[in-house]
Amino acid sequence: MQAKFRHALGRFLTLTLVAALTVVAGCGCNTKPVDQPVVKKNPADTPVKVWCGDERLAEVFGPRAKAWAHRNTVKVDLVPSEADADVLLIPPAHLGRLDPTAALRPVPAAVAGEGSNFQWGELLGVYQSRLVHWGGERYGVPLVGEAYVLVYRADTFNDPAFADAFRQKFNRPPLPVRTWDDLADLGRFATDRSGKPALAPLPADPFAAVADFGHIAACYDRGAATSGGKAEGGDAYFRGLSFFTDAAVLRNRPADKWEVRIGEPAFGEAFRWFERTAKLRPAKSGDPIDALVGGSAVAAVVPVGDLRRLPKDATTGAVDAKFGVGPVPGSDGYFDESGKKVKTNGVNRVPYYPGGGLMGVVRQSAAHPDEAWALLAELGGPIGSSATLDTPEAGGGPLRNEHNADTTRQWQQYGFDKARTGDLSKAVRGYVAAGTINPAIGLRTPDVAAVHALLAKQLEKVASGEVTADAGQQQAVKDWRELDAKTPTEQRLTARRKSASLD
Repeated sequence: MQAKFRHALGRFLTLTLVAALTVVAGCGCNTKPVDQPVVKKNPADTPVKVWCGDERLAEVFGPRAKAWAHRNTVKVDLVPSEADADVLLIPPAHLGRLDPTAALRPVPAAVAGEGSNFQWGELLGVYQSRLVHWGGERYGVPLVGEAYVLVYRADTFNDPAFADAFRQKFNRPPLPVRTWDDLADLGRFATDRSGKPALAPLPADPFAAVADFGHIAACYDRGAATSGGKAEGGDAYFRGLSFFTDAAVLRNRPADKWEVRIGEPAFGEAFRWFERTAKLRPAKSGDPIDALVGGSAVAAVVPVGDLRRLPKDATTGAVDAKFGVGPVPGSDGYFDESGKKVKTNGVNRVPYYPGGGLMGVVRQSAAHPDEAWALLAELGGPIGSSATLDTPEAGGGPLRNEHNADTTRQWQQYGFDKARTGDLSKAVRGYVAAGTINPAIGLRTPDVAAVHALLAKQLEKVASGEVTADAGQQQAVKDWRELDAKTPTEQRLTARRKSASLD
């Protein structure tokens, strides 16, 4: 593993040197850029203290932070306690629990302003604003992006006997898997042929289980809007501020309406999908990648970082030919704001960002805020983010427009052959759906862990066949209301308004 880190770090430092020489060579421009983050030599007894709660990501970013510190003669300490840190590396889902308005520093113009070397405007839209905003301010510097793909057993779907029998039954080939209904059909067909559940188990981790649920619900919750700003009879961009909570309710504050949307039709459709497929998966939660590798599952939606866990062929070094990759499924329609099902001409794919990935935030109490922002600007800037994307251990999706180009270069590190690397590149671009102005955003409020736990509990019951979809949804509504009752109303609403980028 250390060899991999040294390789990634060496590539990172080389790219940094090239960029520095490029800047020097081109310094004769007439326009003056905004002030860049200033690095000062801080006393050895007051280091920039950095904390990351994810051990795997700490191993990726720790050496990079130390290398930056060495080059800039700045002391950086990687601390084991969150309470002791100036800089926190956290997933976007954890932003709300930090009370950003009171405890964190807004991202300065030296990082986010026009003309900054960080090039904030080149971030994909969801990272420019949605995932790092709290109220009207940006508080986080994006470091690792999110992306999901469908992994399937190509040896099963491409088997002539399986493919011919499937085609005779459904009048179409097994691949591509276009919609969630297609995936259910494949799971049922494979289960009937083998006599064993053929879909992956519900993930045991609550965050991952709710991510599975959210990917389905998002496609039924809205029609994907990519231009014009108007869709479904309303403002599509504003609609994109809502998912689990209702931005219109939060903005207008009607006293008689709950702001949580878990009881609405799109979420009911996701519960029903798990009900319809209950007998097609193991009764107990588990690890989807383990099920795919072991051969008990024929397909599963997984974060792109999990691709590093697929076994390699001992002869070629490429990912075993048993595994194929494709885009996350979509739907054939969605529910409009009146609750009516609207059919779409093609597949409706709405990106859902559960709130994984990683971003850096700086505490108000930081002794050296300029150095802290300079460190984050390097780790997440054009060169640093490309190095992260090249590191499978980081498990990142695209952060910047350049990462989402029609090219396979940045996905070769996962070890697929040329054709499947092309499939992976296409699948990631399909997930990101660049230009979508109404993506679905996961929870980022202080109660996110408790909400994920209660939703995962009901999902597990529905997915195992213990309760019906309607019963699971109704219980989720009841449990969530009871959870909300434990927090003062205005405190709860304030957090949810700011999470939706409302003041």
